[in-house]
Amino acid sequence: MGRLLFLSPSASGPPAFVGPLDDLPAPAAAYSVARRLLAAYEGPLIRVRRSSDNAELDIGYDAAGDLDATALLTFCGVGDGFLPKLYDQSGNVRDGSEATAGNQLRLVASGVLDTQNSKPTANSNFTSIKSLDFSWSHSGNSLTAVAVATLTNNGPPYARFVSVSTAYGAFDYDNVSSALILGRNGTTESHAGYRIDPLGAKSMTYDVPASIAGKFDGTNYTAYTNGAAGTPTASNGNFGFAVGRIMNYTFSKVQGVQGKLSELVLWGSALSDGNRGAIEADQIEYYGIVP
Repeated sequence: MGRLLFLSPSASGPPAFVGPLDDLPAPAAAYSVARRLLAAYEGPLIRVRRSSDNAELDIGYDAAGDLDATALLTFCGVGDGFLPKLYDQSGNVRDGSEATAGNQLRLVASGVLDTQNSKPTANSNFTSIKSLDFSWSHSGNSLTAVAVATLTNNGPPYARFVSVSTAYGAFDYDNVSSALILGRNGTTESHAGYRIDPLGAKSMTYDVPASIAGKFDGTNYTAYTNGAAGTPTASNGNFGFAVGRIMNYTFSKVQGVQGKLSELVLWGSALSDGNRGAIEADQIEYYGIVP
């Protein structure tokens, strides 16, 4: 989780904030509805739309780097709050956006914060599509995604926490340029990748928050849950995508992944086991996840 660096007694001023990503390779995109991830990022975490009058407001973080839940709940009142924008904290301005009100992920229900283990989360546990779109052009053969998510049992097969493609509307993965990075593995209690064919999977327990990861290293795809690896599966060839979608719809394009997402970090490279393990361990600690 975000750490406080304690200065020497002779130093003046408050302790400097150190984010959980500050000691890792620079990410391509970094999203969290719960916390600040990098010391260099000083902008808002989210934009919220309240149901009472559809007004919108940017919400930042408190002195500890956590989402300013007081400001969020004050703004939403006794109504609901939804997510038209999830800000990219990497500095690459790959913000996740959804302009259509009916397709926005929920953050607040009747004045109560949506949570995973008491931490803020974006909720898509509905039968209609809820998602966010972002732009990212990438043509390499490696990629890593790490997220904090919950998968519910009543969702559709191959629903997607994050996926990439050549263009919006082309998410059915009939070529190597499109890929499911993290998503439900068919109808099983596990997550996997998908690039023409299903890739390596790793179990995750329904309705229980987990740190999940997927890594393409140029030769294989490997799925991870709470730091434990699934069996690597062959996946080669270069990506050629330009856009991505968070909490994407399924093949039928009528229903999105049903679950929750608090945090998602993307790298255009294969993280070392040490770096991947470091962010997974941090997520497990911060979100109170039981491995």
